[in-house]
Amino acid sequence: MANKAFLKVIILISIITLIYICFITFVVSPKITTYLTTSEMKQATAQLKRVSSVISSKEEQIKKQKQIKVLEYKKNIKDISHVAYSFMKSNYELFKKGLITKDEALKNSIAAISNIIYGFEDDYIYILDKKGNLVYHPNKAYNGKNVYLEADVNGKLFIPELINKSVKNGFTYTKYSWVKLNSKFISDKIVYSLYFEPFDLIINAGVYVKSIEEELEKDKNLMLRDLYPLIESIVFADKGYIFVMDENNKMLLHPNKQLINKDIFNFNQEDSKQYSIEELKQAYKNNKPWKYKWNASNDLENYKYEKISWVDYNEFFKWYIVSSVYKDDLENSAKQINKIIINSSLVFLFLLIFLAVFFIRKFLQPISIMALNAKLVEAGNFTVRNNIKRDDELGILAKQFDSMLDFIENNTKILKQKVEDRTKLLKNQLYYDELTGLRNREALINDLKKESLHSLILLNIDSFDELNEIYGYEITNELLIVIANSLNEFCEKENVCLYKLEANLFAILDINLNRLISYESFFNKINEVFKQDFYLNKYDLNLNIDITLGCSISNEEPIISANIALNKAKHLRLKYLVFNNTINTKEKNKNSLETKKLIEKAIEEDRIVPFHQGIFDKNKKLIKYETLMRILLEENGKEEYISPAKFYDVAFKTNQYFRLGQRVIEKTLSKIEQIEVQVSINISFSDIMNVQFNEILRELVTSLDKKDKEKIVFEILESDFIEDFKVVEDFISFYRVHGIKIAIDDFGTGFSNFSHILAIHPEYIKIDGSLIKNINKDEKSYEMVKSIVAFSKELGIKVIAEYIHCKEVYEIVVALGVDEFQGFYLGEPKLLIK
Repeated sequence: MANKAFLKVIILISIITLIYICFITFVVSPKITTYLTTSEMKQATAQLKRVSSVISSKEEQIKKQKQIKVLEYKKNIKDISHVAYSFMKSNYELFKKGLITKDEALKNSIAAISNIIYGFEDDYIYILDKKGNLVYHPNKAYNGKNVYLEADVNGKLFIPELINKSVKNGFTYTKYSWVKLNSKFISDKIVYSLYFEPFDLIINAGVYVKSIEEELEKDKNLMLRDLYPLIESIVFADKGYIFVMDENNKMLLHPNKQLINKDIFNFNQEDSKQYSIEELKQAYKNNKPWKYKWNASNDLENYKYEKISWVDYNEFFKWYIVSSVYKDDLENSAKQINKIIINSSLVFLFLLIFLAVFFIRKFLQPISIMALNAKLVEAGNFTVRNNIKRDDELGILAKQFDSMLDFIENNTKILKQKVEDRTKLLKNQLYYDELTGLRNREALINDLKKESLHSLILLNIDSFDELNEIYGYEITNELLIVIANSLNEFCEKENVCLYKLEANLFAILDINLNRLISYESFFNKINEVFKQDFYLNKYDLNLNIDITLGCSISNEEPIISANIALNKAKHLRLKYLVFNNTINTKEKNKNSLETKKLIEKAIEEDRIVPFHQGIFDKNKKLIKYETLMRILLEENGKEEYISPAKFYDVAFKTNQYFRLGQRVIEKTLSKIEQIEVQVSINISFSDIMNVQFNEILRELVTSLDKKDKEKIVFEILESDFIEDFKVVEDFISFYRVHGIKIAIDDFGTGFSNFSHILAIHPEYIKIDGSLIKNINKDEKSYEMVKSIVAFSKELGIKVIAEYIHCKEVYEIVVALGVDEFQGFYLGEPKLLIK
């Protein structure tokens, strides 16, 4: 009887334990595995985005540096040419004084020039005469050789153009492809040529573009060195890591330094067919994980480890950034937890059997209690206890049974705590800003879903890019932390929620709409926080910060609406602005897109047309034209000319206005010989700062005859925000040498800096139309125009009044002493040249 009871208990305990193991194995374990694996995958892709973002920021730095390097080396070769020029000039002066012969002067000059060393090892100076004979070249094989019809490696004849432009203008820049000195390597070359008229020779100093690129390549290598600590520090899913490789399979960055500079797809030659670079490229192209096998120990027999990788690509560097993890490691955490549960269950089974033997031998009566409790445990209730108080073996078994339940319950709590801790960590990474610890954009989006009535304020730190340039990222990051702390104190006091979005953008969420009835007062409170200087204790530095606010009150898309208000406030230079339908830019964006397409089509089909409006003297005699821009539209056989008022803003914001202005200037200057009077052309400060625009303008102007150059007047917009007036002065000085006159346009608005007028001393001042059109009604306009005319007369500067729309206005400005007049009363814009 006892044996039967014993067997029944053993069978019952075994069944209960097996059911528990199956439940853990087939129900709980897969869910835990899926959850933890997904979490590790998100961590891997997050680290990949982090490294890709750092590389993208380095890309922008190198691009800017390349532009600077090219300009720097163009200036260097120009300066070197002038040094050689000075040698020739000095020896020529000795010849003029009769101290040496002309041949000796030339020989001494070439000897001095041959000793000039500059730039890279393969940079050099060579000298040509006007017939293309090489008077001097560092390669003696070229000395005396005629290269007039010598083509570059692309078959381009560049010597005739170089000679003609140098002689005509005194100097020129030329670009051609050439073999480097004392090598077979081919590179594009930039050459600055300077004409020395007394010897009738052309001095040429050049630099190879490839040399500049090689110097920048060193910066890329330094960047790789700087990136290595970041790559080395990243670990996820136990042994997951990031590596970077180029398109030639070369490993650039890897936590294992032995793999750097290796061709990883031939690292194990016998197994290279198992994966290839094309699989990696396809994975990136299809935005899917890349799965392959990797020999972690370089032992071909153990080449069994599966890996999963996520791939990103940087077009500029042509680098593949790969976040890689062993599949086993990805699932390792789940496996360890499952192993603990299963092992605990097995231990539980054996201990129960062991206890059952002693209980049946001593006392069969308490077995029913334990059997009942076992059924409860089977049902998942681990809180039950036997509570059998005995000093014999049965009492010990009951106590052990209870202890085992404690152990299982404790393990369950530990498992739950681990899952909660892991969830909390992932949630923290997903919903909190890494720098400031504030909740981020994802957290804001979630919170907005919970509240139907709310207000959202976006707070932007003004001129943050300039702060980064002046102080660097370490100081501005510390500044963001200090600002975040101050704002957090303010928001806690005001019972509102603070978030950190992009680099210099914070958000404040308020669900108390009563406060926003007096939103102006609340905005002023926010601005009060920024009236103090922010002290950075770490750097002993005080910084004063300005902000702009954009607010959305219970709109369907609060973040977008607040951002629209913020951008509008910046544009209008307001401290804050609340979103409303009048500033909704959705329809405007649609129209802007259509306008952008119209501009692109007009440029492509060459339908940019210059119009000209006459400017007259006080006797109404035509004395010059102002060049204006129009776009020609043809619909149903009818022609219509569109003025810039309908497309200027879109063209400027989409970087198309430079091309429009370039075409208008090109067409006007190409036909200037047909125009008998002066031609005025509008030039903005943005045009002056644009390197490409300046190069094209210089080439157009220097190609004109002297009499045509003297017809040109450049109208510089006085209302433009001029950041560096020295650049404007240099621009004006260059063109004045060519006989071009200068006018200040729209004078009387904007900055009206009289010290700048004194420095430039333009030939003309054109008074802004807003002052002229109401001069017959507005006494302030009258007095201001009167003062401008008097000021100009004292300096000997002619005054032009535009917007003359009626006889009364014309007679008033004539009486005030204005010299020249423009407006619809005298003549409308017209198509002058085709």
